[in-house]
Amino acid sequence: MTAAQVCEAMVRTSCIVILLITAFLVVMAAGKANPQGYFILSQVSGTDMRHPGMEKHWTAPQEASERRNPVPADRDSLLRGSELYQKHCVACHGDLGRGDGPAGATLAHKPSDLWTMGMMHSAGDLAWKIANGRGPMPAWKEILTESQIWDLVNFIQNMGTEQKGAVMKPYIFARFDDKNDCPE
Repeated sequence: MTAAQVCEAMVRTSCIVILLITAFLVVMAAGKANPQGYFILSQVSGTDMRHPGMEKHWTAPQEASERRNPVPADRDSLLRGSELYQKHCVACHGDLGRGDGPAGATLAHKPSDLWTMGMMHSAGDLAWKIANGRGPMPAWKEILTESQIWDLVNFIQNMGTEQKGAVMKPYIFARFDDKNDCPE
């Protein structure tokens, strides 16, 4: 390797380091420090990972969170979950589950971004939250059966993912007239 090539490699490495440091500083400047000392990067990502105005992220009790979903996340469950989502959830959580539904806009606390949170929470955690509610989130255990809650969990956990070649988005499944129309 010649001296010129060594010099060129050093310049490239320096540029990469400077870019990484700059990106880190931009992210830190855009985030907000909370009282616990860590940063909430919702302003950077556009996704609110915490519930605004609430001191602590909402989690189910450990026993509930560890429950496994007894309903397989097959096409039928996802279709049932989609129908339930359209009927009961879309007004607050929005068509794509981003927490931007028309009814949710009127609430003091923005509804959760289910598109993101669905993949970050256990099935048991989501089922418990759906069943029990909190604040403006209603408790659905008196309205939905346990099986329906698990179908809804399957649907929420598959928002934004691909399964059997079909993108699992609420508006897709809401438009299928029968399960024979569902892509595989």
